[in-house]
Amino acid sequence: MRLGFIGTGTLAKAVIEGLIAVHGDRLEIVLSKRSESVARLLAERFPAVLRAKSNQQVVDEAEVVFVAVRPQDLSEALSGLLFRPNQTVVSFVAGARSDDVAQLVNPATRVLRVTPLPTVAQRRGPILVFPAAPDIEALFAELGTVIVPESQEQVMALGFAGGLMASFFQMANSGIHWLRDEGVPTEMGRDYLMSMYAALGTEGLNSPVTKLPDMPREFSTDGGINEACLCHLEAVGWFETFTTGLAVMKQHLEDLRTECGR
Repeated sequence: MRLGFIGTGTLAKAVIEGLIAVHGDRLEIVLSKRSESVARLLAERFPAVLRAKSNQQVVDEAEVVFVAVRPQDLSEALSGLLFRPNQTVVSFVAGARSDDVAQLVNPATRVLRVTPLPTVAQRRGPILVFPAAPDIEALFAELGTVIVPESQEQVMALGFAGGLMASFFQMANSGIHWLRDEGVPTEMGRDYLMSMYAALGTEGLNSPVTKLPDMPREFSTDGGINEACLCHLEAVGWFETFTTGLAVMKQHLEDLRTECGR
């Protein structure tokens, strides 16, 4: 299968690395000139990666075209490109609905939304595929946890939740810095907290959804340190404030859509 990428930023690079690690020489990948340094690096590392002279060459040579540009660059990146009716177009563009992209890639009618995280390079993390597409789901199946939403609204909401990544690292860094002030070396604090969060994520992923509401208390011994922290954060409204961050992200993407005329 020959895949094409318009846009070669951090996310596209992670996806390409993951795909090659899983599928190897069963794929050929054609990259656009956007982020030239990244495209050159990938082409030097992987024989299956080819650099195109233009976005049109990417479209001409690929069976599946991945669009991986910023929302505000979407119209410019796709303007004037000639797609084929039988071509599959996969959008990674945050905040852009499939209908938005479909208008720009006509006459191609098979337009999908895939939302991976940069951790896809390590074959971890959620990967949204919408609408259901067995061939694309199979392509990503070994790169993380493939999730197939039932509606565009679910896609958008889950995409907003992806904006929690930076906040997670800031929370972890706060814990690491506190440990450092308590005399724990930074690397040791990193190893402890990140290993703990990874284990907790696995525990939550493997638990029935009906159990999740009980897990905060399950991991809190009466009178223990987890309970003390949880009660304090609840008392100051930390979780309510945390939730408003999702609303802020949603509004931000809506503002971007307005600026881009979509």
